[in-house]
Amino acid sequence: MKESTKRDFDKVINNFDGIFFWTKETGNSSTHYSDSVTSVTGFSDQEIKKLKNHWSSLILKDDFKYYQKRLEDFENNPRQDFIRLDYRITKKDGNVVSLSEKIKVKRKSDGKITKRFGLVEDVTEFHREVNHLKRRNEELEELSSSKDNFISFLSHDLRAPFTSILGFSEILLNENKLPEKDKEEYIKYIFDSSQNQLLLINHLFDWSHLQTGRLKLEFQRLHAQSITYNCVSQLTELAIRKNITIDVKIPETLYIDADERFITKVISNLLSNAVKYSPINEIVQISANVYNDNFIEFVVKDSGVGISEANVEKIFNMGKVFTTEGTRGEKGSGLGLLLLRKVLFFLFLKIKRYQMILKKESKKLFQSLK
Repeated sequence: MKESTKRDFDKVINNFDGIFFWTKETGNSSTHYSDSVTSVTGFSDQEIKKLKNHWSSLILKDDFKYYQKRLEDFENNPRQDFIRLDYRITKKDGNVVSLSEKIKVKRKSDGKITKRFGLVEDVTEFHREVNHLKRRNEELEELSSSKDNFISFLSHDLRAPFTSILGFSEILLNENKLPEKDKEEYIKYIFDSSQNQLLLINHLFDWSHLQTGRLKLEFQRLHAQSITYNCVSQLTELAIRKNITIDVKIPETLYIDADERFITKVISNLLSNAVKYSPINEIVQISANVYNDNFIEFVVKDSGVGISEANVEKIFNMGKVFTTEGTRGEKGSGLGLLLLRKVLFFLFLKIKRYQMILKKESKKLFQSLK
């Protein structure tokens, strides 16, 4: 090879991101590495040659057996002249990287290797991206499965009550001599079932808006005590039926920045569950106070039946919608807390953004007053 051509060749391979290497299997053969070996491994060509097992010393113990076995099989197979090996090494700085090594050999007629040369590339980022895509794919598959279960649950819960509602309605329309007590019982069942269905449909409507990002929030300064009393008034009938007292302990001076519709939904849902799952003649308490510089904490306390350890994980799992009857047979959709968590997370993100905007505006105002 001409000297100028050799210089050009060395320049190309030394500026390449991967490591070129070559070996002549004659006499005291040794492998030569391009200068890029230092940027990939942290070691220079000479440093690698001084290691006890040269390049093999860099390979992770967990990967070495695989590497050695594949390489031996390749070298002993006279019909094979190319192989690719994937493994990890420990760099000079202690970091672990993934490499892909491609080896090409020349053999004599008897199969003995006379020359080998190849390329080693750092594929750490590629592997990281592949693993990320695998995890994301698993998450999407799990989400898809959860949605299938969710839809199956909803189709049952939306359809099942109507059989009874239509049946009782038909009896009321056709049975003129039905006792008043039976009429009241059937009408009450139709009314309660219709209310539950409307609640379920409202939950689905809100859920749909949250999932598609069409939910619009209007933050305003709200009187915490008044908002809570409005929620309590919506539950008066349910509380009276069970002789449950809802005790509000919120300072009159407490104000919050929130979207009125959704903070009302959150508080009402928590109070409704507390009343639904509390025995008769009990007290449900809601309190609120300053939590830190940015947040107000609302706490709902009751002496209800609670949730077993086995069912706690199901509460916020779309694929395992969980519901139980209240202490007097009250029905639930199982969507309330699931939606509540989604709303609270959405509100939290919006509040943080709202606070950032306020801080920026305050900073601008302060600078303008200087």
